[in-house]
Amino acid sequence: MTTLADIRHGFRLLCRAPAVTLIAILITAFGVGAATVVYAAVKAVLIEPFPYSHTEALVQIRADFGRGGNSRQDWVSRDDMDDVARENQSFAALGTYRCTLSTSAATSNPYLRHSTVYTYRLAFFPLWA
Repeated sequence: MTTLADIRHGFRLLCRAPAVTLIAILITAFGVGAATVVYAAVKAVLIEPFPYSHTEALVQIRADFGRGGNSRQDWVSRDDMDDVARENQSFAALGTYRCTLSTSAATSNPYLRHSTVYTYRLAFFPLWA
């Protein structure tokens, strides 16, 4: 059989069972979509560099409240950050952020929403250039 005959034969078989054909097409589409999402996530997180230079010089400052580094309670307060900024002799720029969990009640079904709030000066953003 030639290639054209094989294609016609396959098309006839697919037309005989349209439900099975539809399911096969949907499964293939979801598989391709899932693979694309995974590739995009891996590329963005692991392959592409950060959008700023000298990533090895980035640091994160945390406070120690004597609770063994509990990640939910080790933020740096605004007053502490003001002290660090005032006495800074090492950092090119400073900035803070805080991840929060909030409730959105704009609709009849409230839901929890994760958000990141940048709270300290715009000096943080030139680092991204």
